Amino acid sequence: MRIITNKGMEGGAAPHFSEIKAIGLDHNYCCFRAVLRVLTKFKSLLLIVAFLISLGVTALAESVQIWEVPVGYFFVNTPATGDLNGDGQLDIVVTASGATMQPFAMATTGLVTAVTNDGTPLPGWPVTTDEQIGFLPPTPATVADLDGDGRAEVILGHGHSLYVFGGDGRLLWRQRVDGFFKKKPEVCDLNGDGQLEIINAADQFLGQANVHIWRADGQAYPGSPLVLDEFFASSPAVYQDASRTLLAVGGGNGYSVTGGSVYLFASERGRLQFRWQLEIGQHAISKPVFADVDGDGIVDVLGGTYTPSVYAVRTTDGRFLPGWPRPVHGSVYTSPAVLQANGQTMILAVALTGTLYAWDSRGQSLWTVTVNPNAIDQMTLADINSDNTPEIVLGVNGGVLVVDLYGTIRDYWSLGDYWVTGTLTVQLQPDGLSSLVLGGVDNITEEAKLFILRH
Repeated sequence: MRIITNKGMEGGAAPHFSEIKAIGLDHNYCCFRAVLRVLTKFKSLLLIVAFLISLGVTALAESVQIWEVPVGYFFVNTPATGDLNGDGQLDIVVTASGATMQPFAMATTGLVTAVTNDGTPLPGWPVTTDEQIGFLPPTPATVADLDGDGRAEVILGHGHSLYVFGGDGRLLWRQRVDGFFKKKPEVCDLNGDGQLEIINAADQFLGQANVHIWRADGQAYPGSPLVLDEFFASSPAVYQDASRTLLAVGGGNGYSVTGGSVYLFASERGRLQFRWQLEIGQHAISKPVFADVDGDGIVDVLGGTYTPSVYAVRTTDGRFLPGWPRPVHGSVYTSPAVLQANGQTMILAVALTGTLYAWDSRGQSLWTVTVNPNAIDQMTLADINSDNTPEIVLGVNGGVLVVDLYGTIRDYWSLGDYWVTGTLTVQLQPDGLSSLVLGGVDNITEEAKLFILRH
């Protein structure tokens, strides 16, 4: 572990909002990220320099302490947090490719690392997954207490297998399927028995993607799997209230093939039933988001496509909301984010070409801002400067950007030649301050690291 100090561009004041609610900040995985990073690694330095010059960034912000933890090679996912050992403190889990720099192991073996909130390795970790045929990184991990013992388990997919590890690194169980896991698992108590179920989608090349559901002990859940028409599926999204559970998932047939859908399932007496399917645009594999976009008291579902566009659909009948979908200049691979404050709604999405978009509930443009091209990180909303107003935090090739709610870039934390593939904002310690937890891969050495940033 290495600790360094960084400074970033001085941030200005953001507008004040009260009763702010942020929705849709879970982090998905798209294998396209790894391919894209390979294709652009040799251009990364020039892109970063040109981007910063265009912003007029000449200095870095207030002092930031950064912990660095090596976690593998070639690709790293968005970290997750949870209490793995029952000590009441959040620990950090991150999955990456490559236990070693050996050519095949680097691309085919998954490495799962768990550390305390200051980067100290936890006993029993890291652990490895079985080697896969061909390049296929592990999915991001989901950390959840499946058995209610106060110690969280670690859930991830890699290749044909879904793994569940105990907080001490022991493999509790593993299930194999015909397809390939490339998206982050979801957990949810589907039948109200107090036990969490595990939900994850497996792609079927030249077949039909399946959404698998298991009980906490690894037994198949009744009605599993749910079958889609398309080859590929997004990470599942779950919404629950006092009376129902909804599950949304997107599907697509590839980046060069037309067709893609969003599906909605609803739980009836603990069993998920198909409600509707809407053709949404090419390759709709960004993880959907549930939010009441139009303020009618009924939750809607949003997502992004390769078309490229961002959609908003009623859950009641599978129809587009007025003003949606919205075209964008570049494919959308990550989930939109929804910010609700003072009766107003702001919908945010980032396109692969390097534009961050903001719309109101009817799809009217509020602003756009240029970010580093090939920004493929899921954005995070957090009050970075403690002014009671959230900022938009986005990992890019070379560092982390902070954008205010008016679309002005306020901070930039440089991480050198590291391509940031996932940021998470979390309160790791009881001092009330948020930390940024993120993964990044060096474009030169291929080393993957976990970064912990604290003011």
